[in-house]
Amino acid sequence: MASSLDICRPRANEPLPATSLTFFAMPKAFCGHVGCIQRNAIESWTRLQPRPQVLLFGDDDGVAETAGELGLQHTAAVGRNEYGTPLMDDMFRIAHQLATSRTLVYINSDIILLEDFSQAIARLDAAIPGPFLLIGRRTDVDVFDPLDFCCFDWPQRLSATVSRIGTLAPRVCKDYFVFRKPLFAEIPPFAIGRAAFDNWLVFHARQQGIPVIDGTRVIRAIHQNHDHRHVSGGRGHAYLKGEEAKRNCELAGGMRLIKGSTTTWVLTPRRLRRRLIPSDLLQFGFDMPRFLLLVGELFGWRDEFQDPR
Repeated sequence: MASSLDICRPRANEPLPATSLTFFAMPKAFCGHVGCIQRNAIESWTRLQPRPQVLLFGDDDGVAETAGELGLQHTAAVGRNEYGTPLMDDMFRIAHQLATSRTLVYINSDIILLEDFSQAIARLDAAIPGPFLLIGRRTDVDVFDPLDFCCFDWPQRLSATVSRIGTLAPRVCKDYFVFRKPLFAEIPPFAIGRAAFDNWLVFHARQQGIPVIDGTRVIRAIHQNHDHRHVSGGRGHAYLKGEEAKRNCELAGGMRLIKGSTTTWVLTPRRLRRRLIPSDLLQFGFDMPRFLLLVGELFGWRDEFQDPR
């Protein structure tokens, strides 16, 4: 690929071709605050244009019901480890089999997306004929209530709120992965929601020479803050200290923290270009203040999110 690609910059008044997408995710149980924010996120995906195929996995309370209400496909049976945690290799394999699109989106079930997401992927489809991996930072915001999708300007209202009070997360927090078949058709049996699997996905793509693209400048991925009561021991146990976290790290060949969190290309409002910062370490280092705050949360130096009401 050249150092920059102007082909992905649309001409004035020229619409980009529609891109067919298949989303897949494994929500937690739909109860309480988590149920509310998951419903917000998943319904936002269904409102993208063109409407994507959405696959929901798992048998936690409310998953099948939500899939039915929103007209989504549901797969209950997914392989699990001895702790009862779902395994990602089985989910990715089934998603590849069920996907009606060549472009897949693995995404966490608390991420609200707006139309800039579809537009970004349409630009990449116009620019890149082969495989790619698109990731990006999320913006953290407190959301306590269901979104009113019947209100025609809900995206504008939400965007205004996020611009006012949202916080850009560290680059290590990766909540969506956009890629083309057959990439990731076979992956190690990572435990979902534990350490290292996200870094491995990025590291693996880079090892294959596949462009890894940062979409942060053109995609606002809205992460609705929540606690981690579903994990015994909290975030520190899930990502650092627990047995499943340690096993995931072994499967990944290590944390892969730096090369698993840095990109080789950047999608800007004007073009797709190679990153300007030549070093992975330097790219990661520029984000060190945010990363250190996250480490403080994992070790309990800062309080986790709590609904004040």
